[in-house]
Amino acid sequence: MIETNDPITATRAETKPEGDLVQTAREAGAAAQERLGDLRDAALSGLDEARSAATEKAGEAKAQAADEISRTARGLEAAAEQMEGSPLQQDLLREAADGLKQIARAVEGKSIGTMAAELTEFGRQNPVAYLGGAALVGFALARFARASTPSETDRASRRFDPAARSRLGAESTSTSSTGGYDHG
Repeated sequence: MIETNDPITATRAETKPEGDLVQTAREAGAAAQERLGDLRDAALSGLDEARSAATEKAGEAKAQAADEISRTARGLEAAAEQMEGSPLQQDLLREAADGLKQIARAVEGKSIGTMAAELTEFGRQNPVAYLGGAALVGFALARFARASTPSETDRASRRFDPAARSRLGAESTSTSSTGGYDHG
């Protein structure tokens, strides 16, 4: 510190470090504000990228759902064609297929948010029809899934086939009397 007898000079010398401290605090505050701005910009950029990716994935899911609905409609039409001698069932399957085609077209032409809002509103206005439609869709999807996996059906029918079970029982008794070994 500077030694002086002048009170004004002494006061200036004492306040100079305080001035440096204030200036340093201002600079640190400005740097912090700049970093905060950079972080905000980076967060907004990341949010925009995430929103864009989510919108893209939702669009892909919507297109896939529309495709699955269209495939289900084609499956119902094919099932209607195979139901000979059952005009009522054929008509019901064709009407269901037509309805699913309309749904597929609607899914393709609307945003996810719009579809969710419309479905919610329909469910509020028509709860019985909404639940009935959900049951019909579930039934149709179950039938379609069952029809597309014949190997599972074949295995299940073999499991409950009495002739197959008796053959299986005969095989197990022939080996059980020999302790599990075939001495043939």
